[in-house]
Amino acid sequence: MKVCIVGTGYVGLVTGTVLSHIGHEVVCVDQNAEKVRALQGGNPCIYEPSLEKMLVKSLKSKTIRFTTDIPKTVRQCDVVFICVGTPSLENGEVDMTQYQQVLYEIALSLNGSKLVVNKSTVPVGTARWAQKYIKKMNPDLNCEVASNPEFLREGQAIHDMFHPERIVIGARSLNATLLLTQLYEPLEAPMEVCEPESAELIKYANNAFLAMKVSFANWLAIMADHFEANIDEVTRGLGADSRIGADFLRSGLGFGGSCFPKDVHALIAMAGDAGLPKGLLEATLAINEEMPHIYCRMLEHALGGLQDRRIGVLGLSFKPGTDDVRASQAMVFINLLLERDATVTVHDPAAADESLKTACTRVTNMYDVAHEADALCLLTEWEDYVAADTSIWLRKMRQPYFLDTRNAMKPETMKMQGWEYLSLGRNNLEGKESV
Repeated sequence: MKVCIVGTGYVGLVTGTVLSHIGHEVVCVDQNAEKVRALQGGNPCIYEPSLEKMLVKSLKSKTIRFTTDIPKTVRQCDVVFICVGTPSLENGEVDMTQYQQVLYEIALSLNGSKLVVNKSTVPVGTARWAQKYIKKMNPDLNCEVASNPEFLREGQAIHDMFHPERIVIGARSLNATLLLTQLYEPLEAPMEVCEPESAELIKYANNAFLAMKVSFANWLAIMADHFEANIDEVTRGLGADSRIGADFLRSGLGFGGSCFPKDVHALIAMAGDAGLPKGLLEATLAINEEMPHIYCRMLEHALGGLQDRRIGVLGLSFKPGTDDVRASQAMVFINLLLERDATVTVHDPAAADESLKTACTRVTNMYDVAHEADALCLLTEWEDYVAADTSIWLRKMRQPYFLDTRNAMKPETMKMQGWEYLSLGRNNLEGKESV
């Protein structure tokens, strides 16, 4: 098929690249001319394992192209995917500005019956509204808008695209369903066919439920810390129940990124507008927002204050395997340190943030982050950190405090090396005040 992808962020670029590898002719459109030139040269502009290699291969085989010309691309393609950003407004509602602008341009460009597919995460009912909008602008065209949400994990997006657990197709007509089924047929994945509204709600429900599991695990860690239980044992026993599962039950600094916080906020806003209960989701966010403060208080208590203390930070991205710092809990924690006048040195293998350029010292060698530090804080559990020779850090330290906000290290090993090891809910804070 000839496929048009509008938007070349994580979702659009990964989707387009993989579709070009399974036999389709893909044209990706973006209004940012500089970004398009970079993509034409094989630079994906984002950090995602294997993406650059695959992109270069597709460019050489001429199965993928990049352009700024939406009208021409829409007219030449069979399927048009909308993959633009839908960030949160201050009130938690979804900012549909980019989506509406792209839909307007698509509607003006249509030269025949096409299938328009919402890949962007949009409020429930958007596909129905968009189809009416296009019909109003082009009364003579029979154009359907379907919903095909993505479930890609940053850092594992290529794998998830090639090996989906299911593909959700929200379409009203048999033709649209068959077209999307044919598009994804080479992936040999189960197809979940439903109404567009159901597909849209599935996407929000998926992220909200996983976010709730994270916050529930963190609430359990707070309980375990208070009652001197071990959170690793608790979550292992809980996750062993097949009805619950172990995924997303690891306690830590909390969830971040471009999806979970935004989608939970959006679902709260939708429920609020409809006058429906939303307390469970509000509690999910409240626990998540509190986690950096809990860890900061823990470190502050251990050091007897943070003013003028030298703190080494391991990790900026919201999770390992990505350079994405959007809604990163690590960034929240660092800002709490800075507010308390700590001196902060940071390291991350991939991520950077402009706001920290003057406020923090950035080092390129992960061991240098511990130089003359009073405490070392693991904020993102990159494999390089977990597998590191921690004794090298320890020799560089002024004081031997290690705050593990991801429960990634083994407490017994750290203590045997001579660390003052701090974590939440692992029964290793005997004699210290509960947070």
